[in-house]
Amino acid sequence: MVLAHELGHYARRDHLRGMGRGLGFTLLMATLFGQDSRAAGIASGFFSSLEMRYSQQQESAADTFGLQLLTARYGHAGGASDFFERLADKADSRYDYLLASHPHPQARIASLQRMIADAGYRLAETLPLQGEQLLIDNHQAGTKP
Repeated sequence: MVLAHELGHYARRDHLRGMGRGLGFTLLMATLFGQDSRAAGIASGFFSSLEMRYSQQQESAADTFGLQLLTARYGHAGGASDFFERLADKADSRYDYLLASHPHPQARIASLQRMIADAGYRLAETLPLQGEQLLIDNHQAGTKP
């Protein structure tokens, strides 16, 4: 799911959009305020809060893309929220995510569960990749790959 999510960012060109917004904002601030760092700092704080909100929207869109890619490849949505569940176990506080660029893991889990239910995706058991299974088997047998 994580790789499919990242491919969603790439497919939507989120990295290019972010660079374009940053460059546009920098040019606008330089034009409006010149070297007045105080005014530019205030504007920058406002822009950062908008950018965080936009980034969270990008993350949600990438989650949607990732889920669609996952189900297209494997025929089910089993394991879609596993990474976020592990992340949620390590999250200190819901408030840490209020100003973060990513939605809180619990919100992402709930969103994925809604998308799975709405789309009628089936859930099935996940299996380790063959290479990963080989490493596990070798480790258990005490042999090196």
